[in-house]
Amino acid sequence: MRRSIGLALVGLGVLMLVAAPLLRWYAYPRLAVVSDAATEQISTGQDVTVLDRAAVLTQEGPMERSTDVRSVRRIVPDVAAGTDDRAVWETSVTTVDTQGDDDSAEPDVLAYLEERVAFDRHGGYAVEGGEQYISRTGDEADAEPIEHAGYLFKLPFGTEKRDYDFWDAELRATRPMTFVAADQRGDLDVYRFEQRIEPTVIAQMEVPGALFDRSGAVKAEHVYSATRTIWVEPYTGAIIDGRHELDSFLRFDGERGPAVVQGTLAYTDDQVAANIAEYSGPADELALVRDTLPLGGLVAGAVVLIAGVVVAGRKTESGRRRLGGSASAPGARSVGGAGASGPEPSTVSTAGEPEPRAAHPTFVAEPDPVVLPEPEVPLEPTVPAVPSVAWRPEQPGADPAAAAGDPPATEPEPAAADAGHDLSGPRQPAGRGADHDLGGHDLAEEFDEFDEDAQGPGPAYRY
Repeated sequence: MRRSIGLALVGLGVLMLVAAPLLRWYAYPRLAVVSDAATEQISTGQDVTVLDRAAVLTQEGPMERSTDVRSVRRIVPDVAAGTDDRAVWETSVTTVDTQGDDDSAEPDVLAYLEERVAFDRHGGYAVEGGEQYISRTGDEADAEPIEHAGYLFKLPFGTEKRDYDFWDAELRATRPMTFVAADQRGDLDVYRFEQRIEPTVIAQMEVPGALFDRSGAVKAEHVYSATRTIWVEPYTGAIIDGRHELDSFLRFDGERGPAVVQGTLAYTDDQVAANIAEYSGPADELALVRDTLPLGGLVAGAVVLIAGVVVAGRKTESGRRRLGGSASAPGARSVGGAGASGPEPSTVSTAGEPEPRAAHPTFVAEPDPVVLPEPEVPLEPTVPAVPSVAWRPEQPGADPAAAAGDPPATEPEPAAADAGHDLSGPRQPAGRGADHDLGGHDLAEEFDEFDEDAQGPGPAYRY
């Protein structure tokens, strides 16, 4: 049963180790895709300085005025022109003077810009094709073909802390969007980026000379500079918050004239809250599939795999011990281990001795054989193992029948080697209490020494 559990854990660990990279490199790219959806982003600005067109036409009064403005970006996907890898969107930005003069030629609209953009659904950067254009009026006749570049609506999935080329419609070119710092919007972690555009001439326009205290009409430069700040959710690359600081003005002969637009426009609080609610869920899903599950799967898979190997290995090792061990009778112990050749060692009676310790369940290393001193009287070549009869060497002049195992008719005289022992009493059986003196050597001391040197607990057999 334990082996089955171990193998199941090994299989589960391998499965988790295989699934972890699949989530990161197979599932994640299929989730990180821009879908086609019509959206709207609203920005507002207070106390923005704008060129008063009515004053320009009448050449009366101040040419600039301060007002509140509202800018709306609308996105309408062209689903028919898109593919699985490329999206085609039509976007427009309308900037309205919320305090405009009803008598002006265009009472509310301060600026309008329309673009058709093709970009990669996975990376978010602009690509070729899709009949792209840019127009400042929205009329097809005014549309100017153009190929966009860099990033426009968002940064890439998995935004990093580095610079990105970001499109600016006024320049019709890209400028670096530089990483500034990690930040927060609500409970959402975001990256703050900043794009700085130095004063650049974007157009030449004919204006009344009265704007520069000149008579007639003059050809002035339209100079544009800006600082754009965006807060990007890194997993989706979505822009959660944005701020656009504009400084656009007219210049003639090196002289700065009236402002065209000067002020700051930023996402409304409601727009930021809506963006947080929209992108928090997708951000969590992408983080789970890209980082959390692959990393957790690798760690958990390695742990489960190691646990399975350990569990299965314990079963195998336990089986080996049961197969290799030998059950010994109480008070007896095998010398030489399982599989040793030769006759089984005999056991001797231990009457009168303390109860021997239980046999150790593991292997016992075979000790080096005890070398006995040469006896004075030659011993029999072989001695059969008789557990209940004490053996003595044949004495000179003893009855051959007695040497063969038959009891002698009369007790022989003790040998010179036994002079110090009392043999008049009954003979003790061989065992722990029988000390045999062969040639003046005490075998009990030899076996006691062997017993002390033996490895592991348990009694040592004596022969």
